[in-house]
Amino acid sequence: MTSVPDPRSIADGLIAPSLGDLTFEACSKYVDGAFTVTDEEILAAMKIIVKEARIFPEPSAAASVAALLAGRNTDRLGKRIVFVISGGNVSQKLLAQVLTS
Repeated sequence: MTSVPDPRSIADGLIAPSLGDLTFEACSKYVDGAFTVTDEEILAAMKIIVKEARIFPEPSAAASVAALLAGRNTDRLGKRIVFVISGGNVSQKLLAQVLTS
């Protein structure tokens, strides 16, 4: 098992403290790469999604948009990119912060 001691992020849906052997094996086989983003980049992406698309995303759902906006080696992506943006799991306090920043 692979563990990350005390993970913290506003994107709590993406920060499992450990990765089991089966998940690690599947990711090693099927995942080509990953992007990292900061909480600040996620907040900026959330703000754009709210203002431009009128969708209230949860932080974990905005992480992929944050990676694209931050230019995280996205040249390896194809011509068409699809984002799955879910909502409903964002606190009113965080949403107010996004809307007033």
